[in-house]
Amino acid sequence: MSKTGLTLAKISAITPLLNVPRTEEMLAARAAEVGVSSRTLHRWIAAYEGAAPSDTKLRSDFPAAALFVVARHYAGDSTREIHALLSSEWAALDTGKPCPSYTTLLTFVRSLKQVDP
Repeated sequence: MSKTGLTLAKISAITPLLNVPRTEEMLAARAAEVGVSSRTLHRWIAAYEGAAPSDTKLRSDFPAAALFVVARHYAGDSTREIHALLSSEWAALDTGKPCPSYTTLLTFVRSLKQVDP
């Protein structure tokens, strides 16, 4: 096991996805090749790059949505309220991609609480 907690097999699985612009299609294709979900590849890449898994989906892939969520979170909205607002505003924030799930949002909001002063 490496210092990131990834095995050699996991690192081999994500190697073609490192240091290149990644798309969801690339991740889905590679996930099918190695027999895991694309979300699993997201987590492995995040671990390899030293980021928290919650960083991957919102902070990297959806920066406008991340700012929206942070603003609503610090305004005092609950995670359910934020997800409902995000879903209703999604077309204006990021067209062409599906809205992040409630679980992804919940993980992201929990990561914010870890860094609150």
